[in-house]
Amino acid sequence: MTSYSGLFMSIVLFVLVCVFASVKVEILNKEYRVQDEPIKIMTTTQQRAYLPTDTFSFENGLNIAVAFTAYDNDESFLLDPSYGEIIFHAYSWGETPEGAVWSTHERIESSVCTDE
Repeated sequence: MTSYSGLFMSIVLFVLVCVFASVKVEILNKEYRVQDEPIKIMTTTQQRAYLPTDTFSFENGLNIAVAFTAYDNDESFLLDPSYGEIIFHAYSWGETPEGAVWSTHERIESSVCTDE
């Protein structure tokens, strides 16, 4: 038993693949290039991206806060210290001008939050 709708969709898909391939061949064809510039088939543009030299810290506005509260005016610690502690670490990595890869790992010390 032959499925005519399946045959039709297969032909349509084949035609679309042929059209796509022909467009790619035209792009690679030298007569369509401007002044023999290198071919750039795929490029990526990132807007509002962070540069590798950007640094985020408390001094430029990066703040992280964690609190366990009973929603009262008691400023004592709510949780039993035997549960453990929350520790934040700062990881940094990048590349030097010479091309070597570097990374650092440091613990961020905690402090009591104030209204200031």
